[in-house]
Amino acid sequence: MIIKRDILICEDYDLLITDGDFVIGNCLDQQVALLLLASPGDIRSAPENGVGLPEFLLGEDNDDLNAAIRFQFKKDNLKLRKIKITSTQLTLDAEHDS
Repeated sequence: MIIKRDILICEDYDLLITDGDFVIGNCLDQQVALLLLASPGDIRSAPENGVGLPEFLLGEDNDDLNAAIRFQFKKDNLKLRKIKITSTQLTLDAEHDS
């Protein structure tokens, strides 16, 4: 399994800083969360990126959500090992792809 490191952010999406320095660490969970929450157009440097999960919350078409997640993860070099979508829960197992 590939472990990529990057600057981390905290729960309120601000830079995580400890003792005046950026915190560096495994960025997989952060990358997955940001990709799911962002809608296309939200990320200025990559306007085509983002699943837009909030837009799917009231919908009933899990096939479109599944397709969007798979497409965006592949585009962002994430290997999706498992995905389960129910009416109340989204479960993912992903890793960085080589």
